[in-house]
Amino acid sequence: MLKLIEPKTIVIFILSLYFIIISILFTFYYYTTDGLFSYLSMFFKAISFTWLIIFIFCFTWKYLWKKIPLLSKIFFPNLSGDWIIIIEYFNKEDNKTKKIEGKCQIHQNIYSLSINIQTETSESETLSISADKDLISGYIKLHYIYRNEVIKQDDSSLPDIYLGTAILKIKNDSNNLNGQYFTSRNGKGHFSLSRIQDENSNKK
Repeated sequence: MLKLIEPKTIVIFILSLYFIIISILFTFYYYTTDGLFSYLSMFFKAISFTWLIIFIFCFTWKYLWKKIPLLSKIFFPNLSGDWIIIIEYFNKEDNKTKKIEGKCQIHQNIYSLSINIQTETSESETLSISADKDLISGYIKLHYIYRNEVIKQDDSSLPDIYLGTAILKIKNDSNNLNGQYFTSRNGKGHFSLSRIQDENSNKK
């Protein structure tokens, strides 16, 4: 599971939102009400409004990311959707580099992200993902560990299930991911992912 927003950022966001709501409510209560219980009610209402906004944000963040592209740069880009993946790998039998094309689904919410890949010969699922961001270039690296299950293969001596790890780079264009991968079968190669664009979004 990948924490897309750092805990420190979440705490700052919640506190800032809370103090903004407190300031607005305090102004209203100062001129319209009097008494200790009225001010206690103000604090409880501020807490309720804060968590209501956070709850709504969790369900509308993709819309906000789409309307405000700057959020992708400040926090983390929205990668959810369907992708085409091209896997380049070294075939030991003929000592040549080969390519295989497959489909990839990335599922993402405000807290986590998972990657599922299907090709004609195998399927993989996410075990763990972590990320780090270069403060100078702004590039993001996904450190991705997965479990791969082979559907069919030429070499029966190789295991049908194995582990793999990859480092996927997200540069200025969040519609393309690239990176090297390594497997527990002593294999290695390159992943190239391209997002499948939504036709409806292109018409807008």
